[in-house]
Amino acid sequence: MAYDVFISYRRETGVDDARLLQQALKARGYEVFFDFFNPMRDGNFMEKTFKAINEAPVFILMLTEGALNRCDRKEDWVRAEIECAIDNGRQIIPVKPSDQKLSFPDNLPIKLKEIPCLQVAELSKDSLFEESVDWIVQNCFPDYLARRRSSPYNKPPHDIFISYSRKNKDAVLSIKDEIEQFGLTCWIDLSDIPCGADSFKKRVIPGIRQTRVAFLFFLSAESQSSEYAMKEINFAKKRAKKRVVLVRFNDDEMTDEFYFDFQDADIIDWRQPEQKAKLLRDLRAWADEANEPHSPTATQKPSAESVKKQPEGAFVVCPLCGKKNRMEDTFRCRKCGQDNLCLHHRDDETYLCCECKGSACGSGGTHKKVQLWKDGPYWAETNIGAENPWDPGYYFWWGDTIGYKRKNKLWFLRSWYAGDGSTSDFSFLDVPTVGKSMPELLREGWITKDGILSPGHDAAHVQWGDGWRMPTIQEINELHSKCDWTLTIMNGVNGYVVCGRGDYANRSIFLPAAGYGNRTSLDLAGLNGSYWSSVPRSDYNSSAWGLLFLSGYHGTEGDYRYHGQSVRPVQGFAK
Repeated sequence: MAYDVFISYRRETGVDDARLLQQALKARGYEVFFDFFNPMRDGNFMEKTFKAINEAPVFILMLTEGALNRCDRKEDWVRAEIECAIDNGRQIIPVKPSDQKLSFPDNLPIKLKEIPCLQVAELSKDSLFEESVDWIVQNCFPDYLARRRSSPYNKPPHDIFISYSRKNKDAVLSIKDEIEQFGLTCWIDLSDIPCGADSFKKRVIPGIRQTRVAFLFFLSAESQSSEYAMKEINFAKKRAKKRVVLVRFNDDEMTDEFYFDFQDADIIDWRQPEQKAKLLRDLRAWADEANEPHSPTATQKPSAESVKKQPEGAFVVCPLCGKKNRMEDTFRCRKCGQDNLCLHHRDDETYLCCECKGSACGSGGTHKKVQLWKDGPYWAETNIGAENPWDPGYYFWWGDTIGYKRKNKLWFLRSWYAGDGSTSDFSFLDVPTVGKSMPELLREGWITKDGILSPGHDAAHVQWGDGWRMPTIQEINELHSKCDWTLTIMNGVNGYVVCGRGDYANRSIFLPAAGYGNRTSLDLAGLNGSYWSSVPRSDYNSSAWGLLFLSGYHGTEGDYRYHGQSVRPVQGFAK
């Protein structure tokens, strides 16, 4: 196999970030050398490693905490890899995860002195992870490699273009996340635009032109004084003729010059709940119009007269009572996620629907299931701990039966609580199944003689009973091979619809991209789906098999047993 990319990292601090990058590049079609399951580096493996470095034109160096600290030692493996890349003239790309600080030791060997002088690319650890990978590919890879592959997440046109000053980045990204929860796609420039007018035109003009719904300008003193932000809004209004909405999120006022040019644009204050709700509903309505064959274009605002004469199809149907309403007269339940509900179903204090107002948390009751192929098991329609198909539910380490949830969906608010209330400050790290061989797992009762989790350590069996269990690796492989996988969005949640074939073509399940628990954080929620099987890896004592998917890729992969992953139960055995 000829490799495109070699990833070098310090195992103690960089394995998780390196693995995320490896998966993302793999989803884009690149062949990536990554020694995730080779902690023992013998002579034979050294030969394979140096051969891979020589083959791969791109050498990525993960600059996590302490990555270069031992490079003053001749026997250090990271040093050997970097020196091999330099000797073979490989293109070295230092990559720093966004949640780590950059530092270089003073005692680097002579050959590595050039590393601190190289431009460092940043790998985002929030909702902009995929965009940051795209930026690395497009701006750091050799041209022939960058042109050869494209991100599966880049599927223009998008709904919304976001124009802002990077000095307001944190506030704007938080608002972007809320908008995308409504099933809308946003274009946002993550990294600094390279210097020069040509680079600006190449990246921004297509982004504005491919916008289907609206151009949002985040109003602040910084954005009004930003050369690039002002070029963007002027192009959107005067040349591309896009619907422009000004979003106020702080106390900064419009300058006289800005008011003179954009006084006719819509303006909303995101801090006001009513205005925020109206904008979200308007964006959804405009997106629906853009999807209609004969709808007004994105540059046309429907007049008051046209709104009154909208056809019946412009109404939405309440899923609880079947009544037809205009979208502005409906709401979305914060708990079950049902949308387009009549306002009389809403509890004004909690913004829950009448069904959820008095319901208890948890799954409970009879669990819906579906068979996706002949003689196959029945697959549950929800994850353990979930109340609907798009809810991520609980996260489990491999062998865990309690399950954990986030106190807050934001990845950087570091808090996990147990499903049974036993703890409110859990970390996915030190768990008892890590480092145990197959004989040790069998001897301690974690697995059966068949090599699968015993009933007492099977999360599905313990949580649901009634014959439910975690899937085997064979059943996960059959889910890949015997079903059709379609990337989609359900109630604002990314994931895959997995549909049977032939006589089972009308049966499907939805797997949400729930991300996974890593120590105290939730990583790649909305971008990655990780689901445990009941089978440990026999060749690596800290790993177990499971289902992994990203956009454009789904497969069977091993992962660390301490990671918190979703569990999708099955019932019944293949005949």
